[in-house]
Parts: sequence; structure tokens; C-alpha cells
Amino acid sequence: MEALKEIDANETYENDLPTDVALDCKAERIYYGDFLAVRDTHVPIKRNQITGFIGPSGCGKSTVLKSINRMNDLIRGFRFVGDIRFHGVNIYAANIDPVSVRRNIGMVFQQPNPFSMSIFDNVAFGLRLNRYKGNMQEKVEKALRSAALWKEVKDKLKNNGLSLSGGQQQR
Repeated sequence: MEALKEIDANETYENDLPTDVALDCKAERIYYGDFLAVRDTHVPIKRNQITGFIGPSGCGKSTVLKSINRMNDLIRGFRFVGDIRFHGVNIYAANIDPVSVRRNIGMVFQQPNPFSMSIFDNVAFGLRLNRYKGNMQEKVEKALRSAALWKEVKDKLKNNGLSLSGGQQQR
């Protein structure tokens, strides 16, 4: 399989993977250089359910999450030992493009980070990056409605994204 975009979320690819598990993360070891950050962790994430990571500061919650969408690949000295399967596909396989993983497995950060551009351009950024050819206005409005922001910002779309409140930025 060349990229994750070919994955059918309604199909199971591995016989040993329960059909209700969308993502199966088995982190034997996660390192930053010589530092062992996480060990012996198994997190099966079920389809159509909300999963929360709860634990004390420094226990590895963010490290595991960043490993799931391969953001840690960008950190010098990072090393993942284990297996993460997204709908049965090993996302750490040599033929899997990390950018494709990030397109399919998003991450919302605790601290919002809007770009210093208009609210509209912040929402449309990913569409433009991926050369979307459809109705940009329609897509942006749909996204803002889905985030329960449309009524609050529909007349301010040209305002800087940094002008939004912290809660609005998170949404």
C-alpha cells in the first residue's frame, strides 16, 4: 500500500485486529536519544468512541499521541519500537509516508496555534496546501459551523486569527 489515503475505514485489514478497533498502538519503547520516555504501553482505540489519555504530568501521554500521528519523527533522536496499526495498516512501515499519516490522523494541541493571517485563511490553509479546487467559501463555512464558530465570526472572517479568544482558537 502506497499511502494511507487508500485505507477504507470500514474494512479490517488484519485478522487478529478486533473489528471495533480503529487504531492499535503497541509502544514497546519510545526514546528521545538515550532517554526512555515510554515503555510497555498498549492503547487500542475503538471506532466511533471517544478515548481520553489521563495521567500525571510527564508520564508520556503527549509522546504516545505524537507517535500515533508521527509528529515525533521530526524530533532529532526520536526512536519508536513497537507497532501502530491504523485500520490494520502499520503506520511505521517503510512504504508509508509520514505526511499521509498526518493527513489521516490529526492532532489538536492543548495550546492553540493560529497563523497570523485572517480567520478565513487559517481555516482554508489546509485546503490550499492540498490544492483543493472546490468551493473554498462553502468548505470554510462548513468547518466553522462544525466548530460552533460560524455565528461568532461570520462577519469577521477578514480579521486576524490571533484576534480570536483562546476558546475560539481551540475550536
